[in-house]
Amino acid sequence: MGELLFVANHADLYNAQEQIMPNGQGPFTHDPNGNVTQGSVILPYPGHPSRYEVVYLHHYAYGYWPGAEHLTVDMTLDGGLGDVVPGSRETFSDSLTEKLTGIPHADGVDYWVLMHGWDTDAFLAFLLDPNGLDTVPVVSHAGSRHVRFWQLPNFNNNYQGQMKTTIQGDRIALTTSNSNSPQPYPCIVELFDFDAANGQVDYIMGFPDHSRAYGIEFSPDGSKLYVSGLDSMYQYLDQYDLSLDDTLAIQNSRTRIYAFDISGVIDPAYDRPDAMEQAPDGRIYVTRAYTNNPWFAIIDQPNEAGLACNFVWNGLDVSPATLLSGHCNQLKRYHDSEYTVGIHEPVSRPALGISPNPLDALGWIDMPGLKRNVEVVWRDGSGRTVLDRICTASGFGVAVDASGLAEGLYMVELWQKGERKGVLKAVVAR
Repeated sequence: MGELLFVANHADLYNAQEQIMPNGQGPFTHDPNGNVTQGSVILPYPGHPSRYEVVYLHHYAYGYWPGAEHLTVDMTLDGGLGDVVPGSRETFSDSLTEKLTGIPHADGVDYWVLMHGWDTDAFLAFLLDPNGLDTVPVVSHAGSRHVRFWQLPNFNNNYQGQMKTTIQGDRIALTTSNSNSPQPYPCIVELFDFDAANGQVDYIMGFPDHSRAYGIEFSPDGSKLYVSGLDSMYQYLDQYDLSLDDTLAIQNSRTRIYAFDISGVIDPAYDRPDAMEQAPDGRIYVTRAYTNNPWFAIIDQPNEAGLACNFVWNGLDVSPATLLSGHCNQLKRYHDSEYTVGIHEPVSRPALGISPNPLDALGWIDMPGLKRNVEVVWRDGSGRTVLDRICTASGFGVAVDASGLAEGLYMVELWQKGERKGVLKAVVAR
C-alpha cells in the first residue's frame, strides 16, 4: 500500500507527522466544515517523482459560484517532510459543481483532472503533464444540465453528488440530488464513456426514478454500478448490471440491495447510505449520513450480482473517529503502480437486528455469542445520548426497553468491556 506522505483536507495541508506544512495553511475549500462532496484530490506530478499536484474545489456553500484551486507539494522540502512549492498556488475556473476526480491519461504518463460545470452540461477535463496543470480544459457537452440554484433553505440541489470513474478509466458515472424549490428538477443519475487519450466525454444513458441520489460507485471489474438514495418510502442502495447488452436491459437490472422503510420516521435522511468509495481491498465503503457514528457500511463482494454482493450495514468500526456523509477522494489507479484488487475473505460478523422494528416499548436485539453484562446506548438524531442502560445478554441477544423514549429514529449501540460490539437503527413509534 505504500507509506503516508501527506494529507490534504479542507482546512490545511499536513505532513506525515500530523503537522501543518510551513506553507500549507488554508483554508482551501473555504467551507468551514469541509462540507464538499469531492473537495480535493492528489495526483502524482508527471516527470517529477518527488512532486504531487493537489486540486481543490474553491468553494463556500451557497455563497458564490465555486471555482477551483491547485498547488504543488514537493516532498524534498522541509527536511523531506514536504511543503507547498512557493508560487504554485493558483485559483482557476468557476461555476463548478462539487464533482472532482482524476483519471490516468492513455499515454501512460500524464493525468486528467475532471470536473463538471454548474448550470450546464459541460464536463471539464484539465491535463496534468510534466509542464504542470493546464487550466484551459477540454470541454465536453454530454448528458443533463446541472441546473443552477442555491437559494436557502433548499439544501437539495444540483451541485452536490459524487462523480466516479472505473479503475480502467473508460467510464464515468455521476449523481445529483433533486430539488423542489424554487422549482422542481429531477434527480440525475447518468453513465458516460471517457476517452483517456483526448479527455472527451460521451453520454451513454440515464437511470430514471431516483430521488436524492448522492453516492455512486463502480465495482472493481466495472460490471456493476451502485447508487444510494432516499425516496418518499425508503432509504435505499441499488445495483445495476452494466455488462448487459442494451440500455433498457441495464435499467431493468436494477436490484435493491438495501432498503429501510421510513414510514413514521421523524428525520428520514438520518443514517442512510450516502457517499461510496471503492478501496484497494476490493470492497466498497459506504458512509451513513449525518449520524456522527463510527461505522462504515460495506459492499463486501461488489463484482457479484444482486444480493450476492453481500451488503453489511455494520461493516467497519473506525472509532474513536466519527463519520458524516462525505468520503475521501482518490485516484483508483496510477501509472507507476498499477491498481490491482487484492483477494480478500468475505466479511463475517454476527447478525445484529432488533425486533419488532418499529417498537413501542420492549424489544429484542439479536446478537449470537453476546453474553453477560452489556451497555445499551440510545442516541437521537443529533447524536445526543438519551438512554444508557446495563442489560444482561443471554448468549443469543439482549432484551431492551424503549418505553421511556419519545417517538423517532435512534441509533442503538452495544458496548462491552470498552469495545463497541455493534450499532443498529431502531424506530420508536406508538
